[in-house]
Parts: sequence; structure tokens; C-alpha cells
Amino acid sequence: MKQYLQKMIISNVKWAIVFTVLTFAVMSSQALFIRIINSIFLGGLIIFCKGGLGFASYLGGFDLFSYSHKKLRNYSKKNENNNDETDPDRDPGSYYDYINNRKKNRDFLVPLSVGGIFMIISAVLTIFC
Repeated sequence: MKQYLQKMIISNVKWAIVFTVLTFAVMSSQALFIRIINSIFLGGLIIFCKGGLGFASYLGGFDLFSYSHKKLRNYSKKNENNNDETDPDRDPGSYYDYINNRKKNRDFLVPLSVGGIFMIISAVLTIFC
């Protein structure tokens, strides 16, 4: 578990740095320090938004979409001939059962934290300069 958490933190920090460098290269502001502050903020904001979407998923914001997609895939014409009743993934059952059997993970905490740290660094740099 500790190794998984370390991998997630390192991965999110790497992506935040990549987005920071990309936004720094794309921005065409005159002042160098303003470009640095804005690029750090935008790099953190992108990772923070990823964590926000994970949080919305954790709360069940996308459950109806994924349930309806699985249900429609089950009834599609492509799968009409090979309806295998032994595969439990084929028919999600009722929506109530689908929600109760859904596995919840808290992988959204790391991107929210990393993005928040980058945005706080940007705010601190803004205050001091």
C-alpha cells in the first residue's frame, strides 16, 4: 500500500511538472515571474481538476452513465447472438444492485493534494512578489 501511494504521488507530481512546463512554454506574457506563477498555478489546477473528477466519481456522479452504458451494451445488436449468461459483467442487473456492488476507492485524495500544493505555492509566490 505504501509503495502504491508513493507511485501515485510521484506520478501526479511528474504530471503537474509536465503541465507546468507546457503552460510556461505556451504563455506569452512579458514578465518572466508572472509566467512562472501562472504556469505553476495551471499545472496544479489541471491535477486538482483530475482529483475533483475522481471525487465526483467516488460520490456516485457518474454511476448512472456507466450503468446505462453497460445496460445498452448488453442489448446492442452486436452482442445479440453471443449473449453469455455465465459472464456476470454482461448484465449489470438492477440499478440498485449496481450501486451496492460498486467498489469505491479513494484515489482522488492524492491528485487533490498535489494540485492544491502547487496552487498554494503559486499563491505564496504571488503574495511575496
